[in-house]
Amino acid sequence: MASEPLLAALLYAHTGAADGAPSPPRAPGDLLLVADVGGTSSTISVVQRCVASSAEGAEGEGESLCVVAAETDASLGGAAVDIGVRAHVLKELRRRQRVDLSDHARAMARLLAECEGAKRTLTASAQ
Repeated sequence: MASEPLLAALLYAHTGAADGAPSPPRAPGDLLLVADVGGTSSTISVVQRCVASSAEGAEGEGESLCVVAAETDASLGGAAVDIGVRAHVLKELRRRQRVDLSDHARAMARLLAECEGAKRTLTASAQ
């Protein structure tokens, strides 16, 4: 079963870049990496532009796309990123402010919501 990032990588490498996007790989051997971090899992696909031998009787060589790798990690998604950022912020609060919020359920829930909001803001920003 094909994954969405793999299909996106193949389409992008085959048809060209969208407006404002970097150019797709053009020379044989160039690699294209597509990452999809979803809510519950992450998928990475790597596609390489290859030189394919032409069919018998045809002249010259053609171009094809070779899938180098495609991997999905069901335990690494947006929720895991939120929890990881929250753990980092808690560690920094303990170190810098000498405050431990881990026993306060409401504070932990609010901190998680703020970490998710920060992730979404970073995702939406150009830089």
